[in-house]
Amino acid sequence: MYWTWYGWVFLGSLILGGLYALANLIKSKNKQAGELIEKFSYLQGYVGLGLIATSAWNLFYLSKDVKSLLAVLPITGIVYIVSLVVGILLGILDSLDILRARDILSEETMKNISPKLLFAEVPLGIIAIITGIYLVLCGIIHWKF
Repeated sequence: MYWTWYGWVFLGSLILGGLYALANLIKSKNKQAGELIEKFSYLQGYVGLGLIATSAWNLFYLSKDVKSLLAVLPITGIVYIVSLVVGILLGILDSLDILRARDILSEETMKNISPKLLFAEVPLGIIAIITGIYLVLCGIIHWKF
């Protein structure tokens, strides 16, 4: 699979979004990694917005060729489609911080929403990292799966 520049941007934002989704889990396991994540936590909302934009962009272009992609590279095509859906969902979750910072969502609303979304954030983060790494390897090695 050959990636264009926006494909590589999508993969980078997908892996970063997955890491941000796993931030609380990483902080509880490793204090030093948690401190490093805290330094860059202000970028989480922007990564989320970028993830939504790049996922939607790639989904738009994939919609024209989805049948041929699945015929030629069935496993990679399925992983790619899953990564796009996970990218949009994770982008929404990651961009909630911007909505709170701009007073679009109140603190009370965030407190009500957060526990409900946390159960989905960790699995989506894991899926995002795994599919992102798989697609990066496909772009470098040109697997024919």
